[in-house]
Amino acid sequence: LTNKYKKEGFYNAKINIDQKLRDDKKSADLVINVDKGKKVRINEIDLVGNTQLTDAKLRKAMKKTKQKSPLNPYRIFKPSKFIVNEYKNDLNSIIDAYKEKGYRDARILNETVTYNEDKNHVDVKIELEEGIKYFIGDIRFIGNTEFPDQRLRSVLGIQKGDVYNGVLLQKQISDLTNPDAGDIANQYQNAGFLWSQVNLIETATKDDVIDFDVRISEGPVARYNNITVSGNDKTHDYIILRELRTLPGNKWKKAELVESVRRLGSMGIFDASALNPNVKNADAQEGTVDIE
Repeated sequence: LTNKYKKEGFYNAKINIDQKLRDDKKSADLVINVDKGKKVRINEIDLVGNTQLTDAKLRKAMKKTKQKSPLNPYRIFKPSKFIVNEYKNDLNSIIDAYKEKGYRDARILNETVTYNEDKNHVDVKIELEEGIKYFIGDIRFIGNTEFPDQRLRSVLGIQKGDVYNGVLLQKQISDLTNPDAGDIANQYQNAGFLWSQVNLIETATKDDVIDFDVRISEGPVARYNNITVSGNDKTHDYIILRELRTLPGNKWKKAELVESVRRLGSMGIFDASALNPNVKNADAQEGTVDIE
């Protein structure tokens, strides 16, 4: 319980459990007393070892972890609360900020959070090692037969000589956060290649230049077999099915599945966040897949 409250910003929460033995002497009642206290604020974020990116740039990269501002001490719009999970995520955001600027080897050497009980705030210290700035070398595409190199280079949008941007590279290869992304992985998923895989491999590093292979396993084309619905107690199947873009016999297209879910969500009948398309019975030998 104490850890739960700390994760939500109540760093000095106190939990006490009172036990009272019942008359039967075989059981006890428990009373859990919670004093969550006030949420802990961040007094200062001290960054050490950064020369290529300024303190302001790195603090901006930390979206949810903000220190007190002398101009806005209460931070009405972006509170300076200290929440452990958000702080851990923001440490990764610092590294991403370096990767976007070419510093692939940037890392956090040490980080400490010191709690001041009297003032109910924490001071954060983050020690960094930046490394050198890298550039893009040769990029080879291996295993692609459906799309030529020229098409894939256009989708990738990154050329030899560009500053290395690890975040952008991953997004252009496979952006897991955006179902509508125009990345290489989605190019294959929207051309019927359900079992395709796209991986970015560093093959050589010379001085400040990195060479890459984009290795592609296309697999067979998949077609929709059975399209079914479940969980609809009040709405007839045909009303739902007529809204779908995933039709039996058509090639698998991830974009059509996403669009089908959106169309169902916009009908005003269902909880859009609970719509969950289930890919079933995917048979690579037969080249078929069922959607529920």
